[in-house]
Amino acid sequence: MRTALTLLLLGFALASCDNGTPPQEVRDREIARGDSLPVMGQERRLAVIAQGSFDGTGLAAEQQFHMLLEPALRARGINAIIVLLEPGTPLPVPRPELVLADSRIPDTGDTAGVPVLRLDAAAALAGKPDLVQADGQHPNALGVEALVGAAGRQVAAELSVQAVSEK
Repeated sequence: MRTALTLLLLGFALASCDNGTPPQEVRDREIARGDSLPVMGQERRLAVIAQGSFDGTGLAAEQQFHMLLEPALRARGINAIIVLLEPGTPLPVPRPELVLADSRIPDTGDTAGVPVLRLDAAAALAGKPDLVQADGQHPNALGVEALVGAAGRQVAAELSVQAVSEK
């Protein structure tokens, strides 16, 4: 009887466990904070058009979107070099392969044929008050990490599509 009860309790304990996979948001934060992998492979130049909706106001420089995106992409195996641009600034030379901009920026300027990946920061943070500063608009440090994780997935997918179409 005692053995049966022990097995029954063990079964309930195991059944209440999940599969051990953390939610996507947690995995994104871990990737954003991740250590850099050794730099390997083709260098991928990306431009990020600076916008307050990606960076929270008052955050330290190392907590800003463009500073976290490069190591997050490297953690995904992408040898990324990030260039920060103000809206309307001409693209640098050598030209980036991809421009990242918030979907709310009406004019990204002349991208000279470089694809623009529009990221919807507002939608990514909607309904998640723990990721937004008191103003309700700008991400806090955790919100920036969540945006970096989401952007990392989108950039990786876009660069994969570009690589396939080039073959």
